[in-house]
Amino acid sequence: MLSLPARMRRALLAVLVTSACALGLVVSASPTSATSVCAGSWSATDSTAGDIACYLTLMVNQERAAHGIRALSSTGLLRTSAYRHDGMMYRYNTLSHQLPTEPNLGSRVVLAGFNPWVTIGENIAYNTDMTWRGAQYVENLMYNEVAPYNGHRLNILNTSFTYIGVTVWMDTAHHKMWITVDFGRP
Repeated sequence: MLSLPARMRRALLAVLVTSACALGLVVSASPTSATSVCAGSWSATDSTAGDIACYLTLMVNQERAAHGIRALSSTGLLRTSAYRHDGMMYRYNTLSHQLPTEPNLGSRVVLAGFNPWVTIGENIAYNTDMTWRGAQYVENLMYNEVAPYNGHRLNILNTSFTYIGVTVWMDTAHHKMWITVDFGRP
């Protein structure tokens, strides 16, 4: 295996991700408001919430491709659900799939317009490293989980899912980056 210095690996990753975003590799014409993964391009030096969400979407699809599983299409409907959940985790400063006064996942995706749905799932995380590297770290942890504690990995590799919505909330009050990944199939 070719060993490249870390700086060159990051530059190569940036080129690959930018190319994937620019080509709109994950695009769908579905009536469920699906859009390309990234508007514009992305590079490994970008650390805004939208840039990181784009990067995480691409990571999930790369992990799926490594197992011969089709890519997920990004949809604003699941992103809306995920964004609202990020906001609740920020409000309560708590990592949880359901917080006080918040509907459960099924109701949240319906309220966001992802309805009807056949199957849904959710991965959540936070990191105090509020950069793409911090996001990459938690996504790698989820993807590399082993049974019996591998629920995140099972969501990532679930062949029933067809759509994804990824959001990142930069919480400067608690110095945390909240991440919600909602999966679904209508």
